[in-house]
Amino acid sequence: MKKKIGHKILVIMMVCSIALCEKDSVFQLLGKALSGNASLSGDASLSGDATLSGDATLSGDATLFKDDYDSSTKKNRNSKETAASMYDIILEDMDEVTKSLKKEYRKYVSVSVSNSKVFDYNLGCNNYSQSELNRRYKAINMSTVKGTCSWVAATSLSEYYNRKGYAKIKNWNRDGIFCDFVLWAKGLNVYEPEGGTERDKVWYVYQKFYESKNLKMLCSYETKNTYRTTYDFNRAVRPVTASLRAPNGSGHAVIIVNAYKVTVKYKKTSSGKSYSKDYIYYVICDGWHNAKTGDKLRVSYVRSDYLVGVNTAYEG
Repeated sequence: MKKKIGHKILVIMMVCSIALCEKDSVFQLLGKALSGNASLSGDASLSGDATLSGDATLSGDATLFKDDYDSSTKKNRNSKETAASMYDIILEDMDEVTKSLKKEYRKYVSVSVSNSKVFDYNLGCNNYSQSELNRRYKAINMSTVKGTCSWVAATSLSEYYNRKGYAKIKNWNRDGIFCDFVLWAKGLNVYEPEGGTERDKVWYVYQKFYESKNLKMLCSYETKNTYRTTYDFNRAVRPVTASLRAPNGSGHAVIIVNAYKVTVKYKKTSSGKSYSKDYIYYVICDGWHNAKTGDKLRVSYVRSDYLVGVNTAYEG
């Protein structure tokens, strides 16, 4: 009975916190922190991910899905599954992006692919291996965890904020911080070791984690204006963590460090009219490798179609 009452109280607290967080939009919070810098308005032609390409396979309530994809599931590529997996949609470099788009447009002629950066900064976040951090958690806490991609991304975010001085944590330690995030998520019933993480509750764990470190952070989860939110945070030299959903329904969490506009030009017939279509590809730390700035495995690429929400944290 006490457990049920405690759970109800926690739910009430979370609902109240969500209401408080939604009172100010992410843009208002950034505007206040940056003293109303008008340059944050961004490029209006790129606002709204859906207008860039659209993907009907992503319809539905994304918050019903969990982020639970890890490196042990990567073998799905080239499997007999008809729907693309997370491993299929996360591409290792821009050459793979070009190849995948040319394959997608193979029925057309005169196909060319070009790209240009659309964000101001290539943020130097570290890429951490989820499988290694899971092993470290087991060594420290004597229990096994899976589906921890949200907390791998959170650890990378925390390291960046600590290194840049935005949210300094005394004696910051990668393994300890990862364990802290997992334990907070467990305690708040946001994460299940076998079931993954409720993606629309990740921001709440961020909030409680930083409060426990005596740091005031303004945290939120955005699903409607993900491109604009990510763009604005990049202008403020701050990354966001993102929830992805592949066509086969699998979910994964990553950290976004940059973005490219990739343009495909093509013709339907050799003598016909030329057409073009733009896509946004986010540059991400995928949580499958250990790599720092300059290492080849630090970043991968994913199309904006597969992004369903971003978690943000900004010092208040």
